[in-house]
Amino acid sequence: MIRLVSFTTKVLTFVLLYLLTTKVVIGQNENITKIYIGGSFGFNGYGLAQNEIEVKPYAKFNLDLGATILFDFSNKYFIKSGINFIYYRSPFINNISTYDELIQIPVLFPVFRVKEINESNNLILSIGTQISILARQGIANTGDNNYQILPSSFGGFYKFGILSEFAIYSRKNNKFVHSYGLKFSMDLEPLYIKSNSSLKINNTYVTGGIFYNINRKSIH
Repeated sequence: MIRLVSFTTKVLTFVLLYLLTTKVVIGQNENITKIYIGGSFGFNGYGLAQNEIEVKPYAKFNLDLGATILFDFSNKYFIKSGINFIYYRSPFINNISTYDELIQIPVLFPVFRVKEINESNNLILSIGTQISILARQGIANTGDNNYQILPSSFGGFYKFGILSEFAIYSRKNNKFVHSYGLKFSMDLEPLYIKSNSSLKINNTYVTGGIFYNINRKSIH
């Protein structure tokens, strides 16, 4: 399994670098004509307690909340970015489970218009990269009831990964852009920066789920 994950990571890394250096985009790269700002909501699983975080390692579910921005070019080409908040509980590894709250900054590029449903709705495949910044970490040993939140853990490590969206983009009266569909992400295991040696880093997460995003035009 470890060899398979390592091989998959190398393949996905190559594909990402190829896509980012090849003109497989929708339309031509022209000046920005519109900027849309909004928010997003995604469901991948997980659950969160506020003050005392109950130890439920590897819960396999989480929520994904964030703000998004679309840099919209002519000919329906765009770049999607923003800032998201997500959290994970790891399985016990050497009798230790970690709870990680992460701030993620994604950058997505459309690579293929799968289907033009009608004049204002398109099914689009997007691929990109993201950086994950640790906001807070908790540590638990086997038998603990709550995670012990580590002080000064913010920014203790940075992880890098790839992500993709298979989504319908819908334009309403040229003022709003709605998008909804499937989202997948994967840590790139070798790519991380760790500045706090006391923190435990799990950099092999694979996530899949659904999301909804709405953006309103702010600049044209």
